[in-house]
Amino acid sequence: MSTTTGNSVERTLIVTGPSRADKETLIAKILLKYDAIDLTEWESLNQETAKDPDGDHPGGGGGGVVWKSLKDRYGSAQLRIPNHVIKVTDEGTEAECVILVVAPGVLLEEDVDWNKLDVLKKVGRLIVLINKMDWDWVDWSKEQFDIVVKEVGAQLRDLGVNMENVPVIPVTDSYGDNILEPSTKCPWYTGWEIKNGKKSGTTLLEALLTSYAS
Repeated sequence: MSTTTGNSVERTLIVTGPSRADKETLIAKILLKYDAIDLTEWESLNQETAKDPDGDHPGGGGGGVVWKSLKDRYGSAQLRIPNHVIKVTDEGTEAECVILVVAPGVLLEEDVDWNKLDVLKKVGRLIVLINKMDWDWVDWSKEQFDIVVKEVGAQLRDLGVNMENVPVIPVTDSYGDNILEPSTKCPWYTGWEIKNGKKSGTTLLEALLTSYAS
């Protein structure tokens, strides 16, 4: 359920996906890219919990640590896009839009909360982010991207999702590729297109603007 505050509409965004697709780090990178948190707060949040030795983000710890600390402190996070304030969470089953984070070689059945995807039957707004495109063995391969699109698409169609209306975007949590601006690392990626509303774009920002346009 959306509410209105001032000139902005408050919405909810659920982010879900297998843990090995590293949705937590990607959420933190999205918040950083959208200025929902700054580097000072990033460092502060990192200091609240044990540092992730594998993290390669500003502040010395991993994005997953930042997201855990952010949830502990606030319960969720907010990001702002034009005319909207979006509550970002990885909990609950009610939202206007769902982001499903997947990755090459990661089975969707591993630990996805399918109840979160049931919300799609109500609102029909889904964005699929294919994370970890910069893994060494993936190296921004179009072939690996296409494999994930095919496998995930088949599973989502079984849930009744029309994939022609779903933006599918290759991204990285390490560098934030295709979150705010188009990446130069995937020249083969021509962007996403929603047949239903005749909308198209390249980045997550454009997909969010489209998803929350009504």
